[in-house]
Amino acid sequence: MLRLVYISPLACVPAYFAWVTDQSIKPYFEEHGMGEDAAHTGLVLAGCIIDIVLLYVLLLPSQTPGPGYQFASAVLAIVLLVFNCLTAKYSWEWRQVLDHAGETVLAKNCLALFIIVVFCLANAGIYLLLSALYRLAKCGIYGYEVASYVSSAV
Repeated sequence: MLRLVYISPLACVPAYFAWVTDQSIKPYFEEHGMGEDAAHTGLVLAGCIIDIVLLYVLLLPSQTPGPGYQFASAVLAIVLLVFNCLTAKYSWEWRQVLDHAGETVLAKNCLALFIIVVFCLANAGIYLLLSALYRLAKCGIYGYEVASYVSSAV
């Protein structure tokens, strides 16, 4: 139950951007005849929803996850990576379009979405790099002394 208290505020960020995308950005693009950008809002919306689902799937289990859980979370993480890369690309392009159109509030929301997504991608990259280095050290590639030091520190 305590994990739910921690997860819920984290889920508010993608929920907010899902709402902004669906309620403000998509109608703007539809009003101004920008059908391709309006279609891309669906991808960003799906990415935000997958982000919320992934938060709950990865952080809620209280018991030791099995191999099926690990496979499912890996597949969700790959899907989320693809959607986050698309979200970063589209939100940056939308920020430029909306800024030139004088829609500063929507442009700032797109910029905030871009910054948050890039920050999350950078954190995920650092985590994967450190995880790989830890596993390499634990396997003995760097030698027994390093592996024993790393495992005693954790």
